[in-house]
Amino acid sequence: MPPVKNGPVGLGIIGGSGAFGRFIASALPLVPDVTLRGIAGTNEQRTRQAAQALEIPFWTINYRELIDHAAIDVVVVASPPHLHAEMALAALQANKAAFVEKPLATSLPAGLAVLQEARRREVPATIDYVMRYSPLYQAAKKIVQSQALGALRRMEFRNDAGDEGLASDHWFWDRAKSGGIFIEHGVHFFDVYGWLAGADPLQVHGLTVERDPAGQQDVVHADVRYANGILGIFTHAFDKPSMLESQEGLLVFDRGSVRIAGWTPVRLEVTGLVGDAERDQLASIAGLELETVEAFAPGRTMRGRGRHFPVRHHLRGTLAPTQDSQELYRRAVGAALADLIATVRDPGHRQQVTLADGLTSLAVACVAAGTADANDLGRAVAAAGV
Repeated sequence: MPPVKNGPVGLGIIGGSGAFGRFIASALPLVPDVTLRGIAGTNEQRTRQAAQALEIPFWTINYRELIDHAAIDVVVVASPPHLHAEMALAALQANKAAFVEKPLATSLPAGLAVLQEARRREVPATIDYVMRYSPLYQAAKKIVQSQALGALRRMEFRNDAGDEGLASDHWFWDRAKSGGIFIEHGVHFFDVYGWLAGADPLQVHGLTVERDPAGQQDVVHADVRYANGILGIFTHAFDKPSMLESQEGLLVFDRGSVRIAGWTPVRLEVTGLVGDAERDQLASIAGLELETVEAFAPGRTMRGRGRHFPVRHHLRGTLAPTQDSQELYRRAVGAALADLIATVRDPGHRQQVTLADGLTSLAVACVAAGTADANDLGRAVAAAGV
């Protein structure tokens, strides 16, 4: 598509009458020079009411009519997962930029088809991987890159989520529609932790637990080994009362660790044994408040991984934005949209998240779920890296 140079970028939301479509609409005031020009849904009454609430004149229950609307430059795909690839392909084939809610698709062939179409047509597109736009994950990435705590060795993410809002007939439980927990939900974390690792996934092993003979999976676990030797450990459970929900990430380094609390992260805690230069590196991260637990005399060394290293400070630090999780999530969605819009304006803009990232994380999820194998993983990683 030619870049949009003048006037606001026109945006349309497929699934605009649904909860997440409305949430995306709530993030648009954070995105400069974008106008919501239409929504598509499946229920006529709900879609009309949503359009009235959003004060937009155009609505439809035929998503292709929204894609074909002349005033729409960017199509947001916020439908159930099994429709993502079909709708994203339709948008790309109409030369409309696509902002696709995760996952990219529910199968690797479908995901690869979307990536190849976007590349062939040179149409901007991305996946709504909001975690990469979180200030806490961005701080964690800076810590990894600085090596102030030494090399990153292991990553863990534990998600104990509620299922009170997920009735037994919800599409979330239907793996033909959602792909299952690994694909519908786990891709977020396969992506962001793979980004933190800074290497391609090399091996994936998955386990699933079913709550009843009907095969309703509510607990899944995956181990991922990356090409640089880092180990990732991921567990997701959708089986709790909402009041007991909790999520935590852990990054383990040679000389310290980082903990990240919350599905949408709300708190980061770091602890480590460092020298003066490493302390200064950590202190340069915006918002990270450091305190010295213990100071050591010059020449003090400690031993880890079979090696001695000098230590001047035992540090502890905290990064906790003042916004609540919902507002942090809204801001991350807005930042992800703004990143895509920047490419619509300027094809030379380098996006933080691409469809290739969507394909790589989908490949990890499919192998963990047992719908793809190691050879499929290798081919997907190779295709994403082209």
